[in-house]
Amino acid sequence: MDSTGSARARMVKMCLVIGIVLFAAAIIGIALDHKGVLKRPKRDDELELPSWIPDFSVMSSPICILESGKCKSTVKVKDMCAEVPGTTYDENIKQCVVKFGAECTLDASDLQCDEHSVCHDKKCKLYAGETCGGSIPCIPTTTCTSGTCTESWLNTKCKQNSSCLPAVSRAMCFKDRCSCEPGFFVRIKTAICTDACDAKDLVNEYTEHPGAYIFAYNLQPVTVDIEKDECLSKCSLLKECVVAVYYFSTQRCFLKNRPATQADPYSRGYDMPIGYVSMFQKKCA
Repeated sequence: MDSTGSARARMVKMCLVIGIVLFAAAIIGIALDHKGVLKRPKRDDELELPSWIPDFSVMSSPICILESGKCKSTVKVKDMCAEVPGTTYDENIKQCVVKFGAECTLDASDLQCDEHSVCHDKKCKLYAGETCGGSIPCIPTTTCTSGTCTESWLNTKCKQNSSCLPAVSRAMCFKDRCSCEPGFFVRIKTAICTDACDAKDLVNEYTEHPGAYIFAYNLQPVTVDIEKDECLSKCSLLKECVVAVYYFSTQRCFLKNRPATQADPYSRGYDMPIGYVSMFQKKCA
């Protein structure tokens, strides 16, 4: 046999060997898969889903009811809420929420009070400004007045700090009226004092601190010969404006990009006469 024929014979033998090996591997793989040694990826309908899914925000994803580890049937979130003690379905936010009067926890991730209330002492209670009147309680910093939860301590007459709802940190008796300490924001929904407020949460409502002023943090040059309401309107038009300082006697308006507490070196006192100057600070939502 010439060299060409010999090479051809060797190639045929090699192909036969490779074919036999591949065929044997396929037979072994089928046998192992049949015995459960090899597993193909499970289909979506075979995945072992948890029986309780805490995220109720996606209404298009029904909850699986498991049987022997497989999803045998589904139930809509709205129907599932009825099966969870102490919860109800909220049509507005499309999820389960804690019923008024039911227990809640501050760190709950699956069962929260609705957008009108907050968890306090393990009970859902209404924010300031919400409609009230029945068995639904308002948060402790407010009272139900004329059908609305209204902050109950701000601007009330006082003689000492202890008169201004001691449970609220940074509340003080300022110029014979209860208020947050100058430089602290009044948070509208909860009627508490806070030292910080995101720019997006600032609202064009103001807390007045008579006799208080700030020396620095000016946004723009002073405006003269202007009424107080015009001064506040100018601040309201600027998202960067946080505080307006107005001098009544000279009608001067200073717009500030930040407040100043008593510890701030640019705070220039809180003991000026009432009617001479006032610091107006935006509230926080």
